[in-house]
Amino acid sequence: MDITSYDIRYMLLLTAFSAIILPLVLIVVLRMPARRAMIISALAVALLGSVVWGMGGIELAASALQGAHRAVTILWILLGAILFLYTMQSTGAVERIKQGFMKISPDMRVQTVIVAFGFVAMIEGVSGFGTPAAIAVPLLMALGFRPMASVVLALMGDSVPTSFGAVGTPILVGLGNVAQADKSQVGMNLAMIDSLFALVLPLGLVVVLVLWFGRKSERWRDIWEILPWALTVGLVYAITAIVSSRIVGIEFTSILSGVVALSFAIATSRFGILTPKNIWRHHAAEEEREIVYAEPTNSLVKAWLPYVLVVGLLLVQRVIPVVREFLTNIADTSWNNILGFEHVSSAWAILMSPGTVLCLVALVAAVMYRQSRQDFTKSIDQTARTVALSALALVPTLVMVQIFVNSGLNSSGLVSMPNYIAHAFAEYLAPIWVMASPIIGTLTAFIMGSSTVSTLTMSPVQASVAAQLGIPIDMAMAQQISGANAGNIIAIHNVVAAATVAGLHHQEYRIIRHTMPMVGVYLLCSILVVIVLSLLG
Repeated sequence: MDITSYDIRYMLLLTAFSAIILPLVLIVVLRMPARRAMIISALAVALLGSVVWGMGGIELAASALQGAHRAVTILWILLGAILFLYTMQSTGAVERIKQGFMKISPDMRVQTVIVAFGFVAMIEGVSGFGTPAAIAVPLLMALGFRPMASVVLALMGDSVPTSFGAVGTPILVGLGNVAQADKSQVGMNLAMIDSLFALVLPLGLVVVLVLWFGRKSERWRDIWEILPWALTVGLVYAITAIVSSRIVGIEFTSILSGVVALSFAIATSRFGILTPKNIWRHHAAEEEREIVYAEPTNSLVKAWLPYVLVVGLLLVQRVIPVVREFLTNIADTSWNNILGFEHVSSAWAILMSPGTVLCLVALVAAVMYRQSRQDFTKSIDQTARTVALSALALVPTLVMVQIFVNSGLNSSGLVSMPNYIAHAFAEYLAPIWVMASPIIGTLTAFIMGSSTVSTLTMSPVQASVAAQLGIPIDMAMAQQISGANAGNIIAIHNVVAAATVAGLHHQEYRIIRHTMPMVGVYLLCSILVVIVLSLLG
């Protein structure tokens, strides 16, 4: 095959982009349900991988099996999150938490920042892997937010914290293929690059809530009066992230930043510091707009205890080396060397999964609240039905992703599709690489559904291009991760999982349409900061 021919090169580039273009067109433009759109996309990418990229049947089969196994790992997390949700709802704990939030502030703008920004950042720092949105969406819905707004806000909030999410995994694991990168320096650069978007994100969440989901009259006044408080919360997060990335280390930056920002937001809103005097609940359902302080039936501490257990157990899993090693090895359900291919594997230490923690705490909550066996069994049945529906979309999505990633296993001698895209970007966009670099991270994270996997796949190419253009490797790696974080907002399997928790089946196109503008804002903020840093030398 003469790959120097322009016609052939464009055909290869279009084929490589098929895994990105097809889902966008089918879901966002044609409004097709994700379960149908992803089956079509997976079959199309498999066909193109075979005919154009030269992948054999055995390579496609191995990729499909790898994708199916990875889908199971995500479905297990989703199962745990939904079981935890149903258990907390049926025991009345969620209602008690709602009463507690109303005491802090009944204003939905304030609640948005506390839950979709501060709480999500803390959970992302501890766990990652889509867990933050799965836990935050039900909390927002319990506070009176409608399902669509809950999903959109939670996905947007789970963006900047992803930089250092799951105790630094995007950097520590994502840069595993780039030996020359100084991970500590990458973390410090990343905190600076993310600082502008971190500053405006709380306000951005409020703007989305008010403009897209609130009343039409006096919208700008509703935004203006909360602007000082929202920007201050963002500033607290950004400063904490910059300082902790230099002093504490990349493993705890998201956790610490989330805890500090969350604590600051709760304290200031509880005492009315900088927050508006007017209570904004125009998005809530009619029955939720009137604030009624019912007599509490349970302790607020008891209601929050399951969430504290989730965070505590996730920290123990990941932070204590002996525990981490023991849980990783005692029940390793990974699938390595699938069909004999050395690098086609899917890791899954089931006891290290957030899904296992969520299932365990759901059982503890059921016992603690003396939930009847019949009610708990009903929760399990509802959970199984809900997860089964999401599996119809998640399995083909992950199958398509692995065919896309493994397309380098071919008889044509071509690099993999994501690498081909990156090389094409490098060839045509080298003069503006400061803008192109994060976009690569965004596009690949959109499909791969993970900042870590996107960075692990694309960082060698990014490093190679940076070396050719004389760009500092550590800055290039930070840009890759920042771009991947933006893509994480609209990552297909994250959208499907969050929609499942909220009961928004077949509404994925609306979610992506609502969240896509925030991706552009994130990229713009990151690029502006990098340009300023480069000018300052």
